[in-house]
Amino acid sequence: MLEATLRERRGGAGHGSYTRNLFDDPQLLRAKLLEEAAELAQAKGPRELRWEAADLIYFAMVAAAAGDVELSEVGAELKRRNRLVKQSRNSAEPSP
Repeated sequence: MLEATLRERRGGAGHGSYTRNLFDDPQLLRAKLLEEAAELAQAKGPRELRWEAADLIYFAMVAAAAGDVELSEVGAELKRRNRLVKQSRNSAEPSP
């Protein structure tokens, strides 16, 4: 749902839209990603972690949408990496 909203705002939101500003200003988006990653790294407790993780995920989703990357593609990449890690572990195990 958020992914569809981001695509919609990228294409047609008014110039007063914060999300549109992020699409139009790559430096602003980069700065927000760095800021939110640092805040998440320093967060303490479930409430603060949840808040900061939500912020970072939002900005990451904007960055992905700006690059025409869908969340399903990100999920597929994570699955691919998981398979590679499992294969690497299996090949590193000594044979009986």
